[in-house]
Amino acid sequence: MFHLLAEGKSIFYNAAALFGYPVTGPAALFSMGTIQILQFIALGIGGAVFTAYKIAGKGKPRAFWPHVAVLAVFSIVNLDLFTLPMQHRV
Repeated sequence: MFHLLAEGKSIFYNAAALFGYPVTGPAALFSMGTIQILQFIALGIGGAVFTAYKIAGKGKPRAFWPHVAVLAVFSIVNLDLFTLPMQHRV
């Protein structure tokens, strides 16, 4: 998802160059902050909650809420870890 949203316009630039119309510009479809939100919140946490809902089954909230509690803990930890700067420490 990151490569599609961060470099998506290059598909159109390459297609235009194929037909003899060289076009240049920024390759990103969305900003980095928007891509992070989409990855973490929409696909990551939202997809996990939807999966827990499907696992629990319809009409079984007692089976659903323990999954959501564990997902909340893991989501907080993941959001903290994935927002740390990625720098090498030597």
